[in-house]
Amino acid sequence: MILLVSIAVMMPQILGHQVILGGVTTVQGDALFHFNRIYDAMMQLKTLHFHYFVSDFGFNQSARVINAVYGPFSSYIYGAVLLVTGSWWLFQIISSIGILYLGGLTFFYLARQVELDRGLALVGSLIYLNTEAITSWATAQKGAALAAAILPLVILAAVKMIQQKEHALPIWLLAIGLSLLVQVHNLTALMAVMLLIPFWLIGLIRQQQRWLFVKHTLLAALIFMVLTANVWATLLDLTLHNRLMNPVNFVLASYTTMPSI
Repeated sequence: MILLVSIAVMMPQILGHQVILGGVTTVQGDALFHFNRIYDAMMQLKTLHFHYFVSDFGFNQSARVINAVYGPFSSYIYGAVLLVTGSWWLFQIISSIGILYLGGLTFFYLARQVELDRGLALVGSLIYLNTEAITSWATAQKGAALAAAILPLVILAAVKMIQQKEHALPIWLLAIGLSLLVQVHNLTALMAVMLLIPFWLIGLIRQQQRWLFVKHTLLAALIFMVLTANVWATLLDLTLHNRLMNPVNFVLASYTTMPSI
């Protein structure tokens, strides 16, 4: 059912046989940005000419450092899909259906793990895969969509932390879930960590063997660091040794909604 609904959501683009380049506000942002980094990864796979740091093919062969610090895992997954499909239209169809299906599947798994009725879990998963957080890849090529499809796994780890069980910290689920987010979308990973903090604190308070809970947390953190070494080590290396151009500075508040007084 989840797969069928995922395909149904994409039917307008399938029947229209058109490539979507985002909305008015994103056509010069997310769409071209992601298509360039995906094209670069695809050409690396096609030519077997790998250069992890710089863009040899995308971004007008400008040698920009993109995929090494922004979703390296997702870049090569998308690049492989583009290589196999051979067209941007078919790439969009396959990748969008995959993200929709993954989002519905992970939400269904989360719902069933918290003992929600199977029918309600299915309805919830179908609603979730139709939210803007998931469909935004198909409509506006937002990189956070794939992260949103993975996020239910991290939420499940948070829920398991506060369950009334001994040693409730789900080490592998927590480490792998957060690692996947880092490999896909850094900002979503940061927000996921912030989401986990109150659950971790509640879980720590409820545990009788708190030191063991802390040790399990440290073990999960160690696994996470190993699985994301390609990202944080790259960021560290660029921060310490970059001599060409620093990242662009801008006032984040100017891009947010500020409360009125």
